[in-house]
Amino acid sequence: MKTMGNIETRPVLFFDGDCNLCNKSVRFVMRHERYPIIVFASLQSAYASKLLNGVHAVSPLPDSIVLLENDKILIRSDAALRIAILMGGWTKVFAIFYVIPRFLRDMVYNFIAANRKKVFGTSEYCALLPGADKSRFLDLYEGI
Repeated sequence: MKTMGNIETRPVLFFDGDCNLCNKSVRFVMRHERYPIIVFASLQSAYASKLLNGVHAVSPLPDSIVLLENDKILIRSDAALRIAILMGGWTKVFAIFYVIPRFLRDMVYNFIAANRKKVFGTSEYCALLPGADKSRFLDLYEGI
C-alpha cells in the first residue's frame, strides 16, 4: 500500500460532519482512492479549529469542504477537483472541469452546498464504513 509519509505531509480533507452528503463524500473518497493518502477531519473538530482558525486562517470558514495540502488551502470547486485528482484512477477525469471559470464552478458548488442538508439530511455523527481505517480521521485522536 503506497502512502505519503507522516500526517503533516498528507492532504487533509475537512468536511461538515453534520452533513449526510459530506459524510457520503468521505466514504466515496475512502472507497475509490487509488492510494490512501488523504486524511480527514470534521470542520466541527478542535483539530479543524486549530488549523483553520489559527495556523491557516480561513475567513469566513466554509461549512462544506476544505482541503489543506502543502500549507495551501483550497475551498469550494477547487477543493473538490483537487480531491478528485488526488484520488487517482478514474476520478482524475474530473480535472476537465478546470477549463470552466472558477466563478461558474463555484456558483454550481454553492448551490449544491446551500441545499445539501435539505436534500440529503443531517446526522449527529459520521458513520464510518465497516473496517474503515480510523487512523485516517485526525479528529478521533486526543491531543491533536
